[in-house]
Amino acid sequence: MPVLPLRGLLLATLVALGTAAFAAPAPAAASRPTTFELFMGQSTVSGYSANRASVHVVWRSAGGALKRDAVYTAAKRNGYWEAASDNGQVVRPGDTLQATVNGVKHRLVIPAFSIVCDQVKDSFHGKAPADSKVGLHYRSGDPADPWVDLPVRADTSGHWSYAPGFDITENIFAYARWHSAAGDVVTDNT
Repeated sequence: MPVLPLRGLLLATLVALGTAAFAAPAPAAASRPTTFELFMGQSTVSGYSANRASVHVVWRSAGGALKRDAVYTAAKRNGYWEAASDNGQVVRPGDTLQATVNGVKHRLVIPAFSIVCDQVKDSFHGKAPADSKVGLHYRSGDPADPWVDLPVRADTSGHWSYAPGFDITENIFAYARWHSAAGDVVTDNT
């Protein structure tokens, strides 16, 4: 006779554990902050917000001219959204991006950021916010060559450079990434 109450207790415990495991929503998506991801010189900006969030994006030039003002719905699984400028206008230093989700505004002023493959000096160099870290990624024109990924630092005047120790040719592909303190990502490539 004691076997039946034990089975009932075991079943009730398993049901309770299973319900607790599946009943709690995942807080990560709901609390994901809004961030921007963009490529210098491109006509789109993108970013991430809470899943299915309504994202109001306002993009202005350094002079204040409106490049885009629209509302987007973030994807349901990863919160991704993308905004294209009006008339093919591109991302430039000094542009201002603002995304508003549920009354919370996130703003980014596009920094002076660039990468140059200098075939004369056999180096990569560019601009970034002063004293910030830049992710440099490059490989030769041979698809069999591996990517080289390394951090470099901009000096106090906002310039960075790296000499890889070999001849830089027109076949080299390189890009640089800068991350803001808020998690925004700005990329430029050669």
